[in-house]
Amino acid sequence: MTVEVMDVDVNFETGENMVFQAKKADMRPMQVMDDAIGEDDELEDEENDLLDEQVLTLCDSCWALVEMTLHDSAVVGGIVSAGLCPRLVELLYISQSSIILAPVLRLLGNIVSAEISFSQAVIEAKLLEVIPSVMTTTSRAVREEACWMLSNIAGGQEEQVVAIMNAPGVIAGLVEQMSWAEYGVKREATWAMCNIIVRANVEFIKEAVRMGVLQSFCPLLDEWEDPMVELVILEAIESLLQKDPQEGRIAVEESGCLAKIEELSYDQNDDVSSMASQLIDTWFDNEGDEADSSLAPAVVGTEQTGEALNFQPVQGDVQFNFNQS
Repeated sequence: MTVEVMDVDVNFETGENMVFQAKKADMRPMQVMDDAIGEDDELEDEENDLLDEQVLTLCDSCWALVEMTLHDSAVVGGIVSAGLCPRLVELLYISQSSIILAPVLRLLGNIVSAEISFSQAVIEAKLLEVIPSVMTTTSRAVREEACWMLSNIAGGQEEQVVAIMNAPGVIAGLVEQMSWAEYGVKREATWAMCNIIVRANVEFIKEAVRMGVLQSFCPLLDEWEDPMVELVILEAIESLLQKDPQEGRIAVEESGCLAKIEELSYDQNDDVSSMASQLIDTWFDNEGDEADSSLAPAVVGTEQTGEALNFQPVQGDVQFNFNQS
């Protein structure tokens, strides 16, 4: 059978610089190597060559589907309807190569971004169970794609956010990437965590604070000057304070985030400075006034002005020591 296919010239790990050329090709089933491979070097070389060819073909196919899902939403529905989600997730389990992992994760990310029901289909295909191991790879591109996909899932329904929170190792993996990873990975991991915090309960937020999430926010509020990320973090901090005002204020201050927020209140970006100022005015600006209220004199009425200062008497005995040493 002859069909129209796409020949892709890409950076296999990142998917950048894609050049698509339409051509005719014969679709054929992938050859299966015999399980019993002898000791003959020629057979081993043939197997390696075949596997390399298969890997590159699979990589090309995934990047082609990625491009198609960007331009035609119906393709995403077709992938899900055809039952390909479990197969794509399976590739994350069996492959260690970033050449395969990066395009598969990008394709899955496009799928979960399309519709909430598609996100559920990917979750049911056991995606979250394999994500912790994916995030341990040395490939920056793979870790960035994984975190980006999680942020898209976390932007969905509450049940999907709960699935992320309950999946073993996923939250710990995000926190780890937030603490040390390259900026692109750190940015996506932070975005995912902020999406989760906004929808999470108090118990989860307390655990996230204990794991050091707020400390990981600080560099992104200070060093990188990325207004979009700063706004996402400020929104997450606001949600944290709304859900746990007492302990939340202490945690934000002790983590160093409050100092960064105060600096952002003078930021050149109007949206960032406005939100930072609002957080300070709402949650932190009255702390000093409350602490010193006992020192202020009370106000009582008078005939002339209607108000007067009424100083409180000193409690207890007052002793004066006039002895000079």
